[in-house]
Amino acid sequence: MDRKNLNEEKYLKIAKNLTLLAILILIIGLSIGGFLIYKGIVKPGNKKVEELKTNLESKRLELESKGIKYNVFAEYTDGEEYDLKIITRALDPSSSYCKSDEYKNNSITKDYCAAKNSTSDFVSQELIAIGIFICFITCTFAILLFTIAKGRQILAFKTQQVMPIAKEGIEEITPTIEHAAGEIAKSVSTGIKEGKSSKTQNENDK
Repeated sequence: MDRKNLNEEKYLKIAKNLTLLAILILIIGLSIGGFLIYKGIVKPGNKKVEELKTNLESKRLELESKGIKYNVFAEYTDGEEYDLKIITRALDPSSSYCKSDEYKNNSITKDYCAAKNSTSDFVSQELIAIGIFICFITCTFAILLFTIAKGRQILAFKTQQVMPIAKEGIEEITPTIEHAAGEIAKSVSTGIKEGKSSKTQNENDK
């Protein structure tokens, strides 16, 4: 096999591998990015949050049924009075107590706070932003690989698009050039004839 055929086979093999790599990256990247966007939009963890919230509400009712009163100044050493305070605060929808270590580490509220924090609006927006970024980078890189792999075909296509236009331009310009050349030749010929006539007349006058 000659060198030309070997180079052609090598080129086709590389182009095929780049195309397969681009497709693989596209599938993996869009899958990961799409999953993150889905997680950010759907928030499937909300069901777990509601279940844990129900458990805490039951625990609060149980403590209140014992006659325990809510005390904002209750400390960890106060036992069930402190439990009622921390549960009440964790369940408050207008508060952000679940963001603090005290509530994230407490054995009663840690599961609820972990689930609630994982489905917060901030986390959802972050997941969506990361998912969109991954999809964008994936598409950009895949397009780059496709462009490299199909470089010859793209160049050939561009050439096919440019050549007819160039040909038409040449065809349009050619008659103009021919006409201009004819006019120039005619002028030169006329000038030579006029020059000869003037020379002959001058000789006759002498």
